[in-house]
Amino acid sequence: MTCRCSSKEEHASHAVANARASHEAETKQLKKRLQEAEESLVDSNRFTIMDAQQVGKNLVLMVQYPSCPKCTYEGKKVMVFLDTSAIDALKWKKVDPHFRDDTQQDPHESPSPAARFPATGIGWKDAIDYAQRKM
Repeated sequence: MTCRCSSKEEHASHAVANARASHEAETKQLKKRLQEAEESLVDSNRFTIMDAQQVGKNLVLMVQYPSCPKCTYEGKKVMVFLDTSAIDALKWKKVDPHFRDDTQQDPHESPSPAARFPATGIGWKDAIDYAQRKM
């Protein structure tokens, strides 16, 4: 692109204006992405267990998170917890669906799920099959 500025001052002025416009556009895009990310966050303290099945020593749960309106499957998640009983789950005040290292386990919080599946009929069946294979 050929510069058509008549002076160094005009060129500098255009460069500053272009940089400002570019910065404002990037800031607007970042704010939009941050808002979208915040809307898809799960509040793991607000949940409803919609379905549960004990598979040997493993537990399969379908959990709905009402705080996540932008989440797929209406905020529902199907998860498999290894070496976990339904009695353990009754004590939970928090069910975090994210994978993490569990070094210290609070009995009032779920352990990290071993696996997650789509909250569909096929996803539920796949979760049961996975739990059976892990027995």
